[in-house]
Amino acid sequence: MKKYSILLALFFITHFSPLPLGDGPGVRARAGEKADDVLKGLRTFTERTALPDGSFRPGIDPDYKGMSDSAYSNFAPVTYAVVLHRTFGWTLPQEAKTHEWILARQEVDGAFAHTAGTVDPKSAQGRVYNTTMALMALHGLGAKAKYDPLPIFAKVMEKDYKQLPAYSSSFFPLAYRLVGAKLPQGADAAMRGTMIQAEDGYLNDHVAATFHAVHYDKLLNEKTPKADLILKRCLNEQKPDGSWMLNPLARDRHACFDAVFMLKHLGGERADCKKAIQRAADWVLSCRNKDGGFGHYPGSPSDWDACYFHVGVLVMAGRLTPTDKLPKDAHLLGWGHLFADAQKTPLTTLFNGKDLAGWTLRGGEKNNAKSKWRVGGGAFIELDDTKRLFLSPGAGTLLNGEDGRGVDLITELQHGDCELSIQFKVPKGSNSGVYFQGQYEVQILDSFGKADKDLKFGDCGGIYNTAAPKTNVSRMPGEWQSFDVIFHAPRFDDKGKKIANAKFVKVVHNGEVIHENVEVKGPTTAALGGPERPLGPLMLQGDHGPVAFRNIKMKMIK
Repeated sequence: MKKYSILLALFFITHFSPLPLGDGPGVRARAGEKADDVLKGLRTFTERTALPDGSFRPGIDPDYKGMSDSAYSNFAPVTYAVVLHRTFGWTLPQEAKTHEWILARQEVDGAFAHTAGTVDPKSAQGRVYNTTMALMALHGLGAKAKYDPLPIFAKVMEKDYKQLPAYSSSFFPLAYRLVGAKLPQGADAAMRGTMIQAEDGYLNDHVAATFHAVHYDKLLNEKTPKADLILKRCLNEQKPDGSWMLNPLARDRHACFDAVFMLKHLGGERADCKKAIQRAADWVLSCRNKDGGFGHYPGSPSDWDACYFHVGVLVMAGRLTPTDKLPKDAHLLGWGHLFADAQKTPLTTLFNGKDLAGWTLRGGEKNNAKSKWRVGGGAFIELDDTKRLFLSPGAGTLLNGEDGRGVDLITELQHGDCELSIQFKVPKGSNSGVYFQGQYEVQILDSFGKADKDLKFGDCGGIYNTAAPKTNVSRMPGEWQSFDVIFHAPRFDDKGKKIANAKFVKVVHNGEVIHENVEVKGPTTAALGGPERPLGPLMLQGDHGPVAFRNIKMKMIK
């Protein structure tokens, strides 16, 4: 973790380049160094830090105690060794023993405890850190813990979470996702209560706390508030050498990784963000040592903690290529270096946030009087009227009226194969749907709390008339939810005869896959009607109950 001694920080400020430890720092790699050389060096560093019991030293010198995470807990070298080996498709020197070493560290209450490190293993901070790191390593090894670890996080969420450092926020959704569980209701709101943004979007006036908030949102598939302001400050604070080493070393050891993650996932294809990321990668390579490892800054000894975070930058910058056989849910390995480029190919924005440009009413102008669609800043429910949605002033949110008894809304755009990203909100008991090509519906419903075994195709996320969702990930009424869908239109021969059904290749609800490769034989009930066709509009159902939409984006698949 990013908690270090003042002594080391002062040493960095006054000396900057300490004497080598063991093989330590040597001739630094230049920006043009080949990827194969970097990867070969990492494997050499692995071999020289591996211990007989399956664990790893922080660095090559046996007397070196580590910096940052590797000094904090000896789970760090083990976990980061596992993560990097899975990133590139390698096998650990003694993989079975590494697995045994991790499992042996778990206590019967579910917590994992290190055998060396500066953090108190019995403290809330130590238990959260060690347990999350252990789960990350086990995930990389394709294994599970002996005992349920989630009671540890539930216990901390009772009160101790308020005293944790600001960079602890994303540990919680990450740990739950690693064991295939949902963050409990109420935990998200409680944790967000600790993540207070300043006017410039930053938390705690520091890149690390801000990164963990962005990572938290990414894990929950949520949009980060004030993203443009975060990017502005992040870009302005990059130093001429490409780093973000602005404060004493103890505060900024991971700053380069933190900043690059935010630039990549908040900045998308912006040219200034891409340029900054490449400058950061050049600086990271200047931290590489002749022993094959990386130091936290140029001239510092190679350390497993530095290896992970600097290699993570090189992966995000495209300088190093992960294996094409990554394990399932690889984005949960490490702190986000394997998250997909969600914005690499920009999506077409279907709703501009200001008005209904690009949309028409079902039935045309004759239904103008029936339309209740309005645009505002946000949709909310009242405690004494939980079955309606109300609109606040502003822009960005589309609502079909307080009672939701209006008409359907249709895009002027016609789509075939596509990817759709859309966020929605319903009050208690409400009902709506998203119709691809105006024909094939993904159901929207207040299905909160329903058991998986009781799910039907009419529940939230269901492909209506065809398939129930695999699992219920519906949130409470009044909370924003999301669908991310890959859809393939039906196929027709040159005479117009259908030769293949429409298919929902993947439907993701609130970050969880609920459908894969589901064929739809024909239009859904309440569809636009008419024959199936290669192209059709997107339709939002507006007459079955109140529903709000925002962030409606589509990418055509050629």
